[in-house]
Amino acid sequence: MAADIKIQGMTPAGMYREALQVPAFAAGGIGVAVHGGYIHVDTRAAKARWCYGPNGQQCAWDPSLDG
Repeated sequence: MAADIKIQGMTPAGMYREALQVPAFAAGGIGVAVHGGYIHVDTRAAKARWCYGPNGQQCAWDPSLDG
């Protein structure tokens, strides 16, 4: 179970922080696609976090996003 989410008027970091409020996403996967202005969420069995930079390349995870 997965989805890519883009909310007009919200930054990927803002959407990420909102996704953390959903227990299934907080326990599963959340990826931040800076280049596309969206996040990916899924309900995998283990917590995973990642991000993609301006050209779609993987970037370093910013732990400050975890609040």
